[in-house]
Amino acid sequence: MRAAIYTRVSSEEQAKGEKFSIATQLADCESHCQRQGDIVAKKYSDIQSGADALKDRAQFERMLSDAKLGVFDKIVVWKPDRLFRSLKSAAKLATVLDETRIVIEGVQQPLDRNMIGLWAWVAEQELNTMKQRMGAGKRAKATELGKWGGGFTKYGYKYNTNKMSSEYTGKLAVEEIEANVVRGLFQWIDEGRLAITMFNWFLEYNTSFVSAADRSVIQGNARQNGHDKSFQ
Repeated sequence: MRAAIYTRVSSEEQAKGEKFSIATQLADCESHCQRQGDIVAKKYSDIQSGADALKDRAQFERMLSDAKLGVFDKIVVWKPDRLFRSLKSAAKLATVLDETRIVIEGVQQPLDRNMIGLWAWVAEQELNTMKQRMGAGKRAKATELGKWGGGFTKYGYKYNTNKMSSEYTGKLAVEEIEANVVRGLFQWIDEGRLAITMFNWFLEYNTSFVSAADRSVIQGNARQNGHDKSFQ
């Protein structure tokens, strides 16, 4: 059979390494084809992180186009996660395989058409877990250094994103106008003001904080809660 070999690494460093390099993947795939008695008709290689799941891979897309033209009969890949790390790319591949009857084989791990959905789900979960761990690690490191770890900036604070600015510290700073609003609200609580009064004032004079639709919802909730003595 005429085989197409697809290889992928996440970075230029991996491309030159030994464990997951393009050369390593290619050598294993070529040996696999030789054992199967296949002729290598085309080779496709991408250098792109699996984290960029929303971006098209040039060589992957070229391979799918060539598949529709009948350039090869089989796709050989080192491992399933080299071929796809999202359900989106797996679905595109599965559609082409169904249309062309091209078969697919994995060298290090078994892979066929019926397993694509499962492998894509597993790969996507692993990628999401990796992103979460990396994000948690960055936030923990930033917290350790006393800096802002990222995420939603709480009302009453501001963050200077311009690292070239002389005022950049990597830390949250108090937004005095908003902070005064928060201090005022707490003072009202101490004075025993009704919650609905505070909600209405806050929404009327701080319209930039929430959208018009959200204000309508919150005001409705505030009116309902205003009749609840436990909310007073």
